[in-house]
Amino acid sequence: MAHLVQRAYWEVLNNELSHLNSYTAGTHPSSLIIVFIPKEEEKLCKWIAAIGTGIALALSFYVYFGYDQSVGGLQWVDFGGPVPWIPDLGVTYYMAVDGLSLPMLLLTNLIGFTAVFASWNVAIGRKN
Repeated sequence: MAHLVQRAYWEVLNNELSHLNSYTAGTHPSSLIIVFIPKEEEKLCKWIAAIGTGIALALSFYVYFGYDQSVGGLQWVDFGGPVPWIPDLGVTYYMAVDGLSLPMLLLTNLIGFTAVFASWNVAIGRKN
């Protein structure tokens, strides 16, 4: 069973990733960079977090203003439709935005970007 999940996972990754996937995962590269920065470089960690969330916010604005409200429905459909993830169980991976999820995508990234600056001077719970 595990080999089926792993095979399906790599099939999805080997396909060309679309825009929406990269927008929703926009902060992951910056998070990975922060993991490898020494704890003495506090300001650098904060700036990398701000840049990563800023990029994700900018990309979510792009998706938001690129949504055609006159058409409605699912747009920005990744991979052209559902991608089989675990075919034996009938599980598929499907990502798109509609009129309800679009503002949530934008607000999630706005809150993340705002939270970085709201916690800029917080000293408790820093990277140890």
